[in-house]
Amino acid sequence: MIYSQLSSDLWAIRLKDGDDILMSLRRFAESKGVRAGLLEGIGSLKKVRLGYYDFESRKYSWQAFEEGMEILNLSGNVSTKDTAYIPHVHVTLGRKDFSTLGGHLDDGSLANMVEVFVRKLPGELVKAHDEKIGLNVLQLSRKL
Repeated sequence: MIYSQLSSDLWAIRLKDGDDILMSLRRFAESKGVRAGLLEGIGSLKKVRLGYYDFESRKYSWQAFEEGMEILNLSGNVSTKDTAYIPHVHVTLGRKDFSTLGGHLDDGSLANMVEVFVRKLPGELVKAHDEKIGLNVLQLSRKL
């Protein structure tokens, strides 16, 4: 992974061939102390594991794809849970035949070349497990 700092709270990152996308983003957030952040990116990957969360069963379905695909959109956030940095990333992917697929990006998804912008937000975003939903969700302080 290589990067440039564009301002005090914004970085451009380039992941190289074979870099694990989530592991790289996690390592970067930790190294820069990004405890609340936004992620946005594009690029290409050669292997991906995608998840879909079913709210009825409260379980993820996972599927792996081992083919080159364009990352049409990569978006997400960075938060923390306990002492861990958590990049939460969703992707929309384009195939060679111009069809698309997408979902929740999982560990083991490998870059061909991925460019991601990381913006550090002030403060901290914290996640905790929500029993009703069955997921780790952001803990926010106000209601309307």
